Amino acid sequence: MYWNRELFIRGCVAHDVHARMAYLKQDVSRAAHDAIAQSLEPLGGRGGVIVVSLDGDLAMPFNSVGMYRGWVREGEPPAVAIFAS
Repeated sequence: MYWNRELFIRGCVAHDVHARMAYLKQDVSRAAHDAIAQSLEPLGGRGGVIVVSLDGDLAMPFNSVGMYRGWVREGEPPAVAIFAS
C-alpha cells in the first residue's frame, strides 16, 4: 500500500499541471483539475493541489471530501476553506 503523497509523486501531478499549461495551453484551473482527474485518481490517490500561475491566477482542485486551504489577494480579506463551496 502506498501513502497518498507517494501517489502524487508516482503520478507526476505537479509536472502534469505544468505540462498541460505549457504544451496544451490550458488555463490554471483546467490544468490542475485534469491532472488530479487523469494522473492521480487512476492510481487511487485522494487529495488536491494548490497552483498559482505566473499571472497570479489560483486553482485549488481536490477529489477528497475536503482540503484545508487559505489564500490572500490584494484588496480582499484573507480567506480559508475546507470543503467545496
